[in-house]
Amino acid sequence: MTAGIEADVPGVSCANCEACCCRLEVILMGDYRTKRLIDAERAVWVIGGKKMGIMSIRGKWAFENRKDADAFMRENGGHISSFDEAMKITFEDMYEIIR
Repeated sequence: MTAGIEADVPGVSCANCEACCCRLEVILMGDYRTKRLIDAERAVWVIGGKKMGIMSIRGKWAFENRKDADAFMRENGGHISSFDEAMKITFEDMYEIIR
């Protein structure tokens, strides 16, 4: 995850730190298919399915368009989601990992 930020704390090194310590202007995410950076809040998100998540319990995959998200789901399962749900699930998974 990449963020365009105005840092309140120098030296932040991860998306979690950026989300907690800084004021985010935009969050950019790599489109799963094209690898181009896209606006995470406007992305079509796929949550879950058989593809293993990266550094999380449940996979969360961002797509620039619904057609690519649907093609991914046909092969891997999962369900369409919003940015807000993807973020909520991210924090739920973080809690489960560290408790």
